[in-house]
Amino acid sequence: MQKSRTLGIKLRSLFLGIVLGCLAYTDTHGATHRLPESLAYEALSDTVPFVFSPAPFEARDFTPYWIDSPLSGVTLSLAENSIEWVRVAELVLVPRGRLRIDFPGGVVGSVESEGFFHLSDTKQGSTEKSVIELPVALLGTATQYHLKVTIRKPGIEKPVVSRVGIRFKGDRLSVEQRVLVDRTCSPSRFEWIEQSLSEDEWVYIGCRFVIGWGEKYQVGSLENYVLWSSTRDSALNSDSPSLRWNDHSLEPILPGLYAMRLWSRPGHVSLMNGHGLGDTKASPSKLQYRYSLSDRFHNGFLGAGVGPYDYRFTSTETLSSGTRPLLTVYGGFFLSEPMRIVFFNATAFDRNYFSDTGLYLNLDQFTALDGHFAFKLLLGMHALAFPANGANQTNFSLPQGFEATFKDLGGRNRNLLAGAFIYPKINDRSYYNVWVRWGSSRFFGEFNYIKWSELADEQLFESSSIGLSFGGHLWSFL
Repeated sequence: MQKSRTLGIKLRSLFLGIVLGCLAYTDTHGATHRLPESLAYEALSDTVPFVFSPAPFEARDFTPYWIDSPLSGVTLSLAENSIEWVRVAELVLVPRGRLRIDFPGGVVGSVESEGFFHLSDTKQGSTEKSVIELPVALLGTATQYHLKVTIRKPGIEKPVVSRVGIRFKGDRLSVEQRVLVDRTCSPSRFEWIEQSLSEDEWVYIGCRFVIGWGEKYQVGSLENYVLWSSTRDSALNSDSPSLRWNDHSLEPILPGLYAMRLWSRPGHVSLMNGHGLGDTKASPSKLQYRYSLSDRFHNGFLGAGVGPYDYRFTSTETLSSGTRPLLTVYGGFFLSEPMRIVFFNATAFDRNYFSDTGLYLNLDQFTALDGHFAFKLLLGMHALAFPANGANQTNFSLPQGFEATFKDLGGRNRNLLAGAFIYPKINDRSYYNVWVRWGSSRFFGEFNYIKWSELADEQLFESSSIGLSFGGHLWSFL
């Protein structure tokens, strides 16, 4: 008995150490945002990008071309299968590829791009052809991205220079495949009204939700960042073109990148660009969409679900088994970006019932898979109530847990959550709670398994329940 008690004390101390360690590790500050000086530079600086491709862009959809006079004998080509997407400024994805530049024999070639200098592999005195291969951002000249190519011939002091741009040719792609919305916009439930682009344009939209106090309560604003890539060689000698936002001029915050701060009203956006390929006779490109944003931000929420469970309750003197309804109640309160207080209750409707109530800190730990996967720790305690010898018994314990979230699985704003609370068997007491939930903030379906054992008046009480429940959001407050 003494050894068992010593083991129990050691395990509880371990749990407490884990809790304190995780609290010390968790950053409790909000998330701020800074833009890079250059979208292209950041896209090219990512060492090993990993994102899910948002569009079926291929190398054949982009063409390197001479902005100025072509250099004699120099050819340009994009490597097949070299297209990859890079997350830039946490909000937008930019495609990049690998450009090959072939130089004729007897010349030395060089390329300047985003502050980097590239030299051809020409051997001194060689008349063989030489090559430069380098990564390039697949952005149109409206973003002011371009490369400067120089060739030098032996015995001739003055080099010959010309600029290279990347032109998108989206004739094989639909407009819907060229207007891309980031996962950060999923909670805003975008609904498109109109989409019209010229063949050389593609658009990427990212979002941030920012909370602040109004006169009476907290309100949220939706930051929209619109990357509009098109061919506009004139932008290389002046500022990037402006957009028209609901008939107002919208200047870029970075070349090709435009920012808007939206409120709950009017609830829709109309954007108009100039003309593709410098054709002043072409019809302007236009995007119109609706978004969803509530008038007020609430810190707290309450939801509930109910469903049939295979239920079993045993003790020395009692036994219950069969299908029983089980009610689950969920609540939460927002403290900061990485930290929330969460509450849950699960109650089985039976003469030999149980009511399981937990109160926990929900702590963000890390994200992966380009933000589609998030891992959180659940640290706190729970109380378990059940009938024992004609009276209501309530025992407290410290099962700690975790939850993994897979975002936008099966549709925009549809998330899969899987988690567990674990209290390993110590002195005949144990608790296991495993769940898998799928749905949105409005409606969800959940698979749940709960198994526990407790001591009361030197008797062992055990219960297990497994089943499905369905529910949704009930109330928002504060």
